[in-house]
Amino acid sequence: NSLDAVVICEVMEHLNFNPLVVLKEINRVLKDDRYIYIGMPNQASLGSRINLLLGRSIHHSIDDFFKQLDKKHNMIVGLHWREYTLVETVELIQKMGFDTVAKYYAQPTA
Repeated sequence: NSLDAVVICEVMEHLNFNPLVVLKEINRVLKDDRYIYIGMPNQASLGSRINLLLGRSIHHSIDDFFKQLDKKHNMIVGLHWREYTLVETVELIQKMGFDTVAKYYAQPTA
């Protein structure tokens, strides 16, 4: 109960373990009625949907798994282990005791 806010951007999708452990710890260190900001890729984006319709994966290629093990490449934490939809994210945080104040999609600019 010591922090006013916690910001985790581009983190959740890299966790190769149960994310509830992280959310539980964040909930523990936040003061009552304080904020967590979570930023992550949108698994249900238009680009992902188009790739799926065309029969392409929305995940990293199989070759990336081999690159991750190759010492010539710096991919130790480069892979997304699990991406979440907005609905899944809201479900996760609400079940962990957080209230949703705002939720939105942001489209990256070129």
